Amino acid sequence: MATLPDARSVYRKGTPGPTCKRHNQLRKATAIAFELFGEFGPDLNISLINRLTQADMSAAAARAGVNPPSSDETRNAVKLLLRVYLTLGRLDLTGQNTMEVADQSLQAALADALGSDRPTTAINPLGLTVLLLPIDRQL
Repeated sequence: MATLPDARSVYRKGTPGPTCKRHNQLRKATAIAFELFGEFGPDLNISLINRLTQADMSAAAARAGVNPPSSDETRNAVKLLLRVYLTLGRLDLTGQNTMEVADQSLQAALADALGSDRPTTAINPLGLTVLLLPIDRQL
């Protein structure tokens, strides 16, 4: 199981509280969504995502080792991530940017993509593909 770092591990002391809170909220949503994605596997579909309850998310949170979601914003982020996992690789995201990375500088390509307001895919020469989603531009 991969562990995502919490805000204390990422940001310097003195970082504004809302930034840390948002980081931890996204960390929690990512862990829960990934746990649910693994649980449902090929049975995952939009209807199932829409029917997820607080109890479903709390059980997944317990298995993932994070606190259960306590806000609609976090629950909606879980559902959004599940929709991304479901569609990733299955359909063309209309309006998506694709960047061919000419060298090994994936970090530089992602930095260039940060200004985008729609999903951006960066692909390096080895075929490594990274999808950048503009979830929150306040961080």
